[in-house]
Amino acid sequence: MNYNDNIRPELINLKPQLVACRHYLHQHPELSAKEYETQAYILNFLKKEGIECKEMGTTGVIGTIHGAKKGKVIALRADMDALPVTEKTGAAFSSVKDGVMHACGHDGHMAILLFAAKLINQSKSSLKGSVRLIFQPAEENIGGAERMISEGCLKNPSVEEIYGLHLWGAYPTGEIRTKSGPIMATNNEIKVTITGKSGHGAMPHQGIDSIVVAAQFISSIQTIVARNTSPFSSSVITFGTIEGGSAPNVIAPEVRLRGTIRSMSDEDKALLVKRIDEVLKGTCQAFNCQGELEVVHEGAYITLVNDHQRTENVLKIAKNLVGDSLVGEAYTMGAEDFSYYANELPACYFFVGAGNEEKGIIYPQHHSKFDLDDDSLLIGTEMFVRICGL
Repeated sequence: MNYNDNIRPELINLKPQLVACRHYLHQHPELSAKEYETQAYILNFLKKEGIECKEMGTTGVIGTIHGAKKGKVIALRADMDALPVTEKTGAAFSSVKDGVMHACGHDGHMAILLFAAKLINQSKSSLKGSVRLIFQPAEENIGGAERMISEGCLKNPSVEEIYGLHLWGAYPTGEIRTKSGPIMATNNEIKVTITGKSGHGAMPHQGIDSIVVAAQFISSIQTIVARNTSPFSSSVITFGTIEGGSAPNVIAPEVRLRGTIRSMSDEDKALLVKRIDEVLKGTCQAFNCQGELEVVHEGAYITLVNDHQRTENVLKIAKNLVGDSLVGEAYTMGAEDFSYYANELPACYFFVGAGNEEKGIIYPQHHSKFDLDDDSLLIGTEMFVRICGL
């Protein structure tokens, strides 16, 4: 099956505009909670299409399309923010802002939702119910979803189910993947401080070397996932920074570690925190020093859990669009604040392949050379329109 044969002709005709929209948004990225230019662009687009819309969440936007027929209220969501990454793609539409880049595909998500809205609005005489459009800021690190929800993005009219997608470079264009149940992880940043005693490097017996303690601690916690969590569940403990010491001949009095813990359930996350704290205290007791664990809740997301019925619906639509062989299951230990919508009402989040080796589109999300295959925009847009029953 050639998926292009199943994309509606009016969308094929809109492809140049769709791609141009994505390229413009890519050129003008904005960091979390600073998406003012992006917000203005989205509002202008929707107003030109005659779609009811307004600002929300400071830099976000919601829109509403009312169908001519009775039916349920469905929400479609796209995230808006970029990352503090210096772009190195060399593309003609590269970011014009130093140190800011759409390195995760949110430019594509916005373009998809804008053109899905255009098509849905043009067919609203056949639309059953209403569609709420959610353009959400601040997904990357400060949880814009919670703010949008608190300000009423799921109300007036009351949304009954919600869908979101992620363009995913690890899968080739044409593939669509999702699964019911947990699909993206809960996460927390953790900070560990180990306090020893300073001394001369030539006389280590007079100090307590916090670097040695930190090394022992890091080695010890590697057994937590392997020996304390079920092999049928997924968990990750990663320390990304370690800071300590001031000179090569001085015993470091303190070491500071920062890392992340991720799991597919709140129960496993609680277990990770408990065991990390126990290992830290035990290691520090053995070395006669002090250790402190801090779990950072700001920017942490809960597990993203897909509703079974809505996921089965998405899988059916996907198979009709691209064929059975290009539809499969997927989950990732990455975190997504779409999880907060899914915690409020039935939801499905799915991945749309956007990689293409022949075009050199091979780099992962958050990489300075990350790019999207623009053909994936057609698939994402078609999926959103079909989910609305059109």
